[in-house]
This record gives sequence, structure tokens and C-alpha cells, in this order.
Amino acid sequence: LSLSNASQVVIRNIGFGLSGNFSCEVTADAPLFSTATGHLQMQVVELPDSGPTLWTEHSRYEPGDVLRANCSSPPSRPRADLKLTLNNIVVFTGEPTVRVTTDGLVSTTVALRLHLQSSHFAGVQMAGGGGSGTLLLRCTATVATLYDRYAELELGVPQRDPVPARVTLTGSRSAPTSAPSALCLLLATLLLLTTSLTSGHSSSFICQVQRR
Repeated sequence: LSLSNASQVVIRNIGFGLSGNFSCEVTADAPLFSTATGHLQMQVVELPDSGPTLWTEHSRYEPGDVLRANCSSPPSRPRADLKLTLNNIVVFTGEPTVRVTTDGLVSTTVALRLHLQSSHFAGVQMAGGGGSGTLLLRCTATVATLYDRYAELELGVPQRDPVPARVTLTGSRSAPTSAPSALCLLLATLLLLTTSLTSGHSSSFICQVQRR
């Protein structure tokens, strides 16, 4: 009680059993000896040591898919209340699953199974349009007014497969002389020169090139 004084009382190492109705009585000295009494309900709490954990089955969704998600809050007392929202719209209203630990704390889990409709994607970019391009799933955990934490996931929407660009080349260019054509021209020239030098008569030469 070393930290207590005339206006406050400090109690150390309290337990959950100390929760309940507390009263304070003040009595004045003589000659009035008047008495005043005040009452207050007190609750001993232990808050979660971290924020909630959020999990989804997939990272991308489109209308017609089933969104499955779990959100869990660490142990606390009293248990945390969980709320799931999708793009700021509440999507879970069922009862949570609770688990009591050996030291009397309670962890909370909610499981979401939501058949996604086109309305869930209102304002979401589907392919090349406006919007954020994501579904924002958030899990908020609260304990009275003392604890308020959340976890969120951005779930992308599938993009359409890219369309291959059609490339059209314009203009023209001279095709290079193929090796067989050049070889035939060389052989014909040599044959004409040889014939002219030996007999003085002209001769014919045929070279056939197969096209690939």
C-alpha cells in the first residue's frame, strides 16, 4: 500500500477473482461526522499479447468463387470479439469458436465461407478499368474499450490473359542472293570462258536450283 494515499488505493498482484463491486466510504470528522459512500464495478482483464491472425484459402478471387477465411485472436480474458468485413461491409454474423487455455484465458476463432457475388466486386477493377483492383478483407478484434486491433488482406482479382500484339512489317527490301544461285552463275561464267578459248563456239548451260 506504499503507493496509496487519501485519494487512491493501489493493489498489486491482483487476480481475476478481484473483479466485482468496489465501494468507498468517507467519514468527516467532528462535529458533523457525516458519511459518504461511492460504488463502482471493477473488472480485471488480461489483454491479447498481439493482434489477430487472418488467413484465406487463395489470394485471388472472382465472382462465383467461394471465399474461405479464418480469423483468430490470441488468448485473453474476457475473450475478444471478432468482426469480419469485406470492403467495409460486415460479412460474418455467426457465433465464434472459443478455446479455454490452462490459465483461464480464452482464444476466439471465426470461420468465414462466403459465396462471392458480383455485388461484392462493385467498384473493383476487373481488367484495365477503374477501381482499386482488390478486395479488402479485414478482421477486427476488440476487448471492451481497452483493446482494438485488426489484420487485413488485399485479395487481388484475376486479370485477363494478355492479348499477343499483332506486329505488321511494312516496306520492302531486296532479298540476298542465295548461295546456290551464286554458284550457278559462277559455273556458267567459267564454262563460257572455257568454251570460247578452246573452240570459239558458244555453248549452253542449265543450272537448276531447288527452292526450300
